[in-house]
Amino acid sequence: YSIIKVVKFLDRDGDGDFDSDESRLPGWQFLLYDKVGGVYQQLAGCTTDATGSCSFTDLPAGDYKVGENLQSGYTSTTGLEQLVTLGTASNNTLYFGNRQPQVTGFKFNDLDADGSYDAGEPPVPSWPIWAPGWNWRSTRAARRNAS
Repeated sequence: YSIIKVVKFLDRDGDGDFDSDESRLPGWQFLLYDKVGGVYQQLAGCTTDATGSCSFTDLPAGDYKVGENLQSGYTSTTGLEQLVTLGTASNNTLYFGNRQPQVTGFKFNDLDADGSYDAGEPPVPSWPIWAPGWNWRSTRAARRNAS
């Protein structure tokens, strides 16, 4: 029989590769699908442990698909599903990376009114900036609760 090990990591640089300085993520759910008659059918599930990994064991040779349950606030850097073909007595490790998107910016006084920041144009402090779809109430509450 064969094993599929899943490793879940925080892909800080967003390159889709697990690097030694990137942490593993516990508490992520994965589903295993078995290909039967050309169609993938759900076979089992697992949740990553404190080491950011979980395993599907005692699998016969065949074609499988592993999919992650994407958590809110993250985007995938490796794809939400990965396919693997198992031989007899093989061990396979699949790496699933995610990152938390960030938006940064600043307000400046556009002295020449060209719509672009140019060297020498001063910042405008304490100016609220809102992005479409951004929930400022929950962000403000989270910031307040953290302090």
